[in-house]
Amino acid sequence: MTKLWIVDDDPAYTHLAKFLIADADDETDITTFSDGDLAIDHLTAHLTDAEALPDLILLDINMPRMDGWQFLDEYAALQDRLPRRITIYMLSSSIADGDKKRAAEYPFVKGYLVKPLEGEQFIRIRDEL
Repeated sequence: MTKLWIVDDDPAYTHLAKFLIADADDETDITTFSDGDLAIDHLTAHLTDAEALPDLILLDINMPRMDGWQFLDEYAALQDRLPRRITIYMLSSSIADGDKKRAAEYPFVKGYLVKPLEGEQFIRIRDEL
């Protein structure tokens, strides 16, 4: 079973993404966080519990309190202390080349996806884990 976190402040989009992913793979365990801050807090609280951590994070850019870029900066400082490797994809409505280039500057970001995520895309990502 794949453990997936969707970090996105748009409840309508997270609902849609959960539906599309569950339709493509009903064994994926999906947890949502409405802010990067909440996801970082959860990571920090489980530094010694690999089972509580996701295999994959789909991360939005524009969110309140802690946006996707701030999350990535916090994650960079935290990743070496995590008990397992986590694959991160940026998932945004932004099609700006600058955002894509900025995401590529983080070596642990596997790719940049434009919303909406389709079930087939998720299956390809999941199969690459």
